[in-house]
Amino acid sequence: MKTTLRTDITVKDICEGFIYYQLEGKGLFGLAGKLTIQPEYQRNYIYADGKKDVAVIESLLKGYPLGLIYFNKVSDEKYEVLDGQQRITSFGRFVTNKSVFTVQTADAEEKGISNCPLCAIGHDANKLRIWKLTEMDADHVTAWSKGGATDIKNCQLLCKTHNRAKGNK
Repeated sequence: MKTTLRTDITVKDICEGFIYYQLEGKGLFGLAGKLTIQPEYQRNYIYADGKKDVAVIESLLKGYPLGLIYFNKVSDEKYEVLDGQQRITSFGRFVTNKSVFTVQTADAEEKGISNCPLCAIGHDANKLRIWKLTEMDADHVTAWSKGGATDIKNCQLLCKTHNRAKGNK
């Protein structure tokens, strides 16, 4: 097998034409349809726990390298992700507004409340504040130490102050 290092493919390129299938948790296609993100031999998307996906996005926004992502060339101009589909699906969901942050923030904006659920029920100036992703932390609604699952149904983003104050409650 011949390996070629390509540094000309950007995150923007990969996200062009990104398609995510919500029901199966699969990032299906990217790179304008040339890239199969989740071929049959890949596991389903497991980063949607509000921690791993947020960590990938925060790293990307801070300019940190995401590590090498490996594609397998299956034909001329057609590729499959061999390694990196969790990262690709995380940032693809983010730019197409399907991440925990974007969904929670859009819901809050529609209701005219803070995207931190605990700020939204408070009585201070933050009741209406829309926090940036970098100002929030992922949180288990039911604490992991109390049997709460690490999955999207038990995930929320809280402002850093509320997340630290909540602890394992």
